[in-house]
Amino acid sequence: MRKVTHSRTSQVIHAPIEKVWEFVTVPNNWVKLQLGTWMVHGSGGLDDVASVSRTMQPGEHFIEYMHMPDRFDLVGDWEVTKCEAPTQWGFKSVHWYGPAMPTDMDVTYTLEKVDDNTTRWSRHRVTTSRPGKENTIDFLDDKNDLEDEYQAVTRRFLEDGIPNSPPYNPTPPHDRNWLQTLPCDA
Repeated sequence: MRKVTHSRTSQVIHAPIEKVWEFVTVPNNWVKLQLGTWMVHGSGGLDDVASVSRTMQPGEHFIEYMHMPDRFDLVGDWEVTKCEAPTQWGFKSVHWYGPAMPTDMDVTYTLEKVDDNTTRWSRHRVTTSRPGKENTIDFLDDKNDLEDEYQAVTRRFLEDGIPNSPPYNPTPPHDRNWLQTLPCDA
């Protein structure tokens, strides 16, 4: 039987809903937070950065390179599943590069206008174990510290311009062509 877990996190951000939307729905912005995401590009290759520098639309793919010391080091191929500006945006895992991932993920961001300068940003992740696989990765099981930290750092960045300090990856942990060295679960 496939195990399904849910993670729900939420953060109140003192910024207009449009500003929050324009940040969280643009994958290239995630690099600015200095957390685990150290590079993002579109499915067209390393130089396909225009597509990830704007809000992406359903059916579009982006490649996210993630590295957290002593926790994970992998690359995800994500497909945008929903885009209903400025309230809902979602994406799901399509392929994993690197260590075999035992799960598929579906993530939805929901933005709610509290007032003209306040937005509630909620994040819901559904993790489904792949057939015959058991989840052994701590950050993918239920609610966890990493997702809370991601939202808190995003709030600080949008309110005060302060990224994660110190950064998790002060320099890229791998060279630009790292993806070509990794196995893909396709």
